[in-house]
Amino acid sequence: MSCPVCHGRDFAPLGDKNGYPVVKCRGCTHRFVDPMPSPHVIDEYYARYWINAKNVRNSERKVRKLRRILRRVLRKAPGKTFLDIGCNTGFGVEAARQLGYSATGIDLSGEAIGIARSLYPHNRFREGTAQDLAAEGGQFDAILCREVIEHMPEVHSFIAALRALMKVGAVVWLTTPDAGHFRVPRDFPSWKEVIPPEHVSYFNLASLTRLLRGYDIEILHKDLIWKPSLRVLARRIA
Repeated sequence: MSCPVCHGRDFAPLGDKNGYPVVKCRGCTHRFVDPMPSPHVIDEYYARYWINAKNVRNSERKVRKLRRILRRVLRKAPGKTFLDIGCNTGFGVEAARQLGYSATGIDLSGEAIGIARSLYPHNRFREGTAQDLAAEGGQFDAILCREVIEHMPEVHSFIAALRALMKVGAVVWLTTPDAGHFRVPRDFPSWKEVIPPEHVSYFNLASLTRLLRGYDIEILHKDLIWKPSLRVLARRIA
């Protein structure tokens, strides 16, 4: 296969994890599993996807935490429509509602969506993918996309959907494990975030910037943190 980001074909082998070879693209430095899990394997994994009980028990604390984050990072949003992609049990959506946004959440897990609807009935929730929602033509001023992109075997269709869901000038707060962080071990497959078939694509700032720029999404700010996590605020510029 070709690199999920730049479509190059020159890879450096990094080792194996859970039976999946992990490689690094020599062109754009993106790391990923090659070959990617089959659609059948991915469907089986998400059919067994379980909701972390902590998300429900700690829902009030999570809402407070997301409210603090959103108050800071979404000041540049041009309006008050909000979408959480991969919303889980809905705490990010509720945090946005409390900040005055008209808030929607989407998640692949029907179980998670059912819990979100029961916990936060004043918001809109739906089961499905960003691609499903983009096909319907809706757009938003602010999007939250936390720990989602690393799960995607095909990142271009996901980012194309993300762009379609953003109004021109809209912002997205996107987080993903940071494969370029100084705390990532040299033996890359031993890193705890390398867990195929769950996580299959491992971004650093350069590869994420390249991917987003190809869809007119420009990174405005990157948080500098001790934890190996990429946390960026980006805007659709065209």
